[in-house]
Amino acid sequence: MDHSLSVEISKILLNVTKFTHVTYSYYWKILWKGEAGRRYGNHAWQSRSLRIRYQKPDPYFRRNLHAAYERYSKYYNLRRRHISFKEGDLVWRRNKILSSAADFSQQILILVEHLLFILNDISKTHKCHDRSYSGVEEYFNIAYPQVFSLIHFSYWKAILVQTANILSTITWNYTDSFIILVSSGLALRFTQIANKIESKKFQDSDDKFWRETREDFNKICKLSRVIDENLSALVIVSFINNTFFICIQLYNSLKEREGFTEKLYYFYSFAFLLLRITSVTLYGAWINDESRKPLDMLHSVPSMQYNIEVNRFIDQINTMSIGLTGWNFFLVTRGFLLKIARTILTFELMILEFGPAMK
Repeated sequence: MDHSLSVEISKILLNVTKFTHVTYSYYWKILWKGEAGRRYGNHAWQSRSLRIRYQKPDPYFRRNLHAAYERYSKYYNLRRRHISFKEGDLVWRRNKILSSAADFSQQILILVEHLLFILNDISKTHKCHDRSYSGVEEYFNIAYPQVFSLIHFSYWKAILVQTANILSTITWNYTDSFIILVSSGLALRFTQIANKIESKKFQDSDDKFWRETREDFNKICKLSRVIDENLSALVIVSFINNTFFICIQLYNSLKEREGFTEKLYYFYSFAFLLLRITSVTLYGAWINDESRKPLDMLHSVPSMQYNIEVNRFIDQINTMSIGLTGWNFFLVTRGFLLKIARTILTFELMILEFGPAMK
């Protein structure tokens, strides 16, 4: 059969099978008097063979589709309940959140850091083992000297200290992750405002459009203030905690290290701390960056479309400090990361100056 004829007839047959109770005369109208018949009238015997072959395809397809539905409904409708709701009823919806590769990699980095911490203390225990103490007692004396130098060792105390250490590690990592996730969601809301203005391309942008856009921006700003009020304590704790441990690691850089495990733990933990504080700062600064993104487009509004709403929009963005603050002590921006780096560098210079005296 001619290839062009087969393609043309296949298109017609695929459309025909969508209908039910198709008669023989309807197929004759489509195949013979339709487009295929007008273009390929010399192939009447080929059209007739196809017409006889696909005379009643609809019941076949419907039967197979129904069988497939019955087969897969056993799996997809396994937990479905036939419940009817009325308007105004309270309905609980289950959200199934799939973990992403970024979340999994973050958990792996956290787990590796904690395991290296334990292996480092175990290696120290083997190097300076005192026979007057048991192996477990010696491990906890080395791993937690700030505790067991003040109180006597016992196993129930060791279990409490280890549990507190694990919970504090989980809380520390969860705090940074929570700040990153909230910052991402809020920044994307401001991105929607910028995309709305950009998609308009200053065409048919009247007073109503700019007023509605400015009101939407104002609503997101109110949401940002509410989030900042409830998140300020976590932001303060996160930055103080990360900065403190970075300074501790810089102080430990003056000590000599023996063994591969101790060196690996030091460099890995120090790099991981830098990654944490950088991620929290950049994601927190993302809110401020996206909130000021419409400003460039507002300055590009043509003079014919410039109105009082655009002017108010520009003034609102310029005068408002939008972003995460630690109880209004600071505003998380990209420049704030440089301030943290300057503080850590100052501490490092002090260590280099007074380090030999402290030894």
